Amino acid sequence: MSLELDVLKQRAEAGDTEAQTLLGWAYATGKDGHPLDFTEAVRWLRLAADKGDAAAAFNLGVAYDRGDGVPADPTAAAHWYSVAADAEDPSAQFNLGNKYRDGSGVPRSLARALLLFQQAARAGNVNAQHNLALMLFHGQGTSPDPGAAFYWWRTAAEQGDGPAAFEVGSMYDSGIGVDANPDEALKWFRIAASLGDEDAVRVLHVRCGNEE
Repeated sequence: MSLELDVLKQRAEAGDTEAQTLLGWAYATGKDGHPLDFTEAVRWLRLAADKGDAAAAFNLGVAYDRGDGVPADPTAAAHWYSVAADAEDPSAQFNLGNKYRDGSGVPRSLARALLLFQQAARAGNVNAQHNLALMLFHGQGTSPDPGAAFYWWRTAAEQGDGPAAFEVGSMYDSGIGVDANPDEALKWFRIAASLGDEDAVRVLHVRCGNEE
């Protein structure tokens, strides 16, 4: 939603949660002619996040992750991602999943990471689909399930994820998680290469000479 900056600020100062979020985002990105000011961004985002706005909570989490306008604080980042994740924000679920996978700002829990990646993946988050497939393939937080890993890698690949397309090709190549199919493997390696995946480019160079 685009608003004139003066009107947006008036609404934010009057307590409008949406306007506070938009104003915080404007300061964080320099959007619509606003000066880049991370301190102001955090101030407005916090006002909205304290009222439960998921977008504001997510962006506040990013600020704490990066140290933009506040000292970097993985615990605070995880807290705000959690607020947004509870409101079913897929990006927050993905970021919080990474936190639990890595033990950054929260106790490490692969089971919790897996659940968050599942939630975000089902909502269409490509990065979560890729991470979920990786955990399923290696049995992190669950028993290994190559078939399910293949499903999620292919889902991500069909949305333009190059590394996922490479994994699909590799699984067709090896026959792990899906019936071996050299033609399908080559097709997906080509797709991955077209999406910029360097591993796929190297495979094609070995197998097809000058083809990239």
